[in-house]
Amino acid sequence: MLKTQDPVCGMQVDERWAEYKSSAANRTLYFCSAECKNRFEREPQRYLTQGGRPVVEEQAQARN
Repeated sequence: MLKTQDPVCGMQVDERWAEYKSSAANRTLYFCSAECKNRFEREPQRYLTQGGRPVVEEQAQARN
């Protein structure tokens, strides 16, 4: 299983079966629902950084 974290709600999402996707910061992001994807697309910077740190990059490093 290829799990990743939804950057909006934190839920675990299987990349192979994820219906909702978006691209940002040179990455494909996966979402658990249309609502999370829409929230991300309205304010991507809110979810790409947290406390000045890039959340998406931290998640990628944790998987490797």
